[in-house]
Amino acid sequence: MKKFSIITFGCTLNKSDSARMWYILQKEGYEFVEDPKEANIVIVNTCTVKTPSEYKAIKKINQLKKDGKIIVVAGCLAQHRPDLFKEYPIVGTYQIDKI
Repeated sequence: MKKFSIITFGCTLNKSDSARMWYILQKEGYEFVEDPKEANIVIVNTCTVKTPSEYKAIKKINQLKKDGKIIVVAGCLAQHRPDLFKEYPIVGTYQIDKI
């Protein structure tokens, strides 16, 4: 079974978006795990509103890449700066249902 984890950075809206992605993936038969180390797929939900959150998200993505995880970058940072994440699937704020 595919296992996924979601890491959320930023605003309250991101937490809601992460909950929607969690629900969709659970419904499709994916198993949620808290620890990204146990996941096959890690969704990093990003934010552009808070600059420290941007830096933390980018740092976390680079760490996960070293661990060989499948990374999906979601949220408004991914949507507004896709040039930063060319090598990853991107889910913008209006594309959550396509996760």
